Amino acid sequence: MKLNKSKLTAINFIILIFSLIIALSFMEIVLGSIKLFQLDLKRSENQKILFNHLDKNKISFDKRSALEVYNGIKSEKIIFPKVVPGIKFDEFISLANISNSQIIDCNENGEYSIWRSDRHGFRNPDNIWDEKDLDIIFIGDSFTVGACVQNNQNISGNISKNYSKKILNLGISGSGPLHQFAKLKEY
Repeated sequence: MKLNKSKLTAINFIILIFSLIIALSFMEIVLGSIKLFQLDLKRSENQKILFNHLDKNKISFDKRSALEVYNGIKSEKIIFPKVVPGIKFDEFISLANISNSQIIDCNENGEYSIWRSDRHGFRNPDNIWDEKDLDIIFIGDSFTVGACVQNNQNISGNISKNYSKKILNLGISGSGPLHQFAKLKEY
């Protein structure tokens, strides 16, 4: 079967475009990988500079990663890293952390925040769910849950302590409006 000149030109043009797309995609992957590698190096350099500064000024700071903290504690008690919103399990989406568990949060001020989740996986004393009348319900993200701080330093802990209010905290780090609406409907 002979192809006429116009069909042959069209096929060659399609092959050229397809080859260019493949080549550009490959270059994007290579350049993106190099950029990620450079960011990792920069992060590592910055971490070394920070840790040297902390050591030089005798500032106490837990330098372990969350994985190292987990591995150090897991033999003593059941502990889990915090759950990121939106993890899907078949047809279900996580709205909270693992219930009735010790949760490893983050470390922004020298020590890891480790707290106990309630029966639904939120950062509350478990008996708050037995209360008939609540004064305040918080729904939000990391600010609401009190990421990286101890229980008495987050917003619900401070209000509860200073004003004797019964507070339910439905905050989860990284949650957005749709996730927060789902928590409001569910709980």
